[in-house]
Amino acid sequence: MKAIILAAGEGTRLRPYTDNKPKCMVEINGVSMIDRQIKVLNSFGIEEIIIIGGYKSEMLHNKKTNLILNERFFETNMVWTLFCGDKYINGELIVSYGDIVYSPESLKNVLNSKADISVAIDKNWEKYWRERND
Repeated sequence: MKAIILAAGEGTRLRPYTDNKPKCMVEINGVSMIDRQIKVLNSFGIEEIIIIGGYKSEMLHNKKTNLILNERFFETNMVWTLFCGDKYINGELIVSYGDIVYSPESLKNVLNSKADISVAIDKNWEKYWRERND
């Protein structure tokens, strides 16, 4: 089992927090979102973690992960970023956005799924979406 974390975006909506660091490095209660994800993944024995970075990706070194660069992050999207790591897209794989905070229970539910493809969603998405959109 391995995981790919998509972490190439600038996070312009999070300015000024992302002026000097990638969006996934924004901290919540003193811990970055990317470090939280790595900890949750590691707690389930997922040690092979590939981060695909872009904006300020030099800050993503030393995370005990493989780092791949989407050099075109400023003009592409998450699908392009994912395919920058195409050689890792095989076998059992978790794909996650770098700016998502999820609980160990959420990952456990995905891992316990018997389906070929599983997606974790927030059923209360609409409330958050409406708060950030007019």
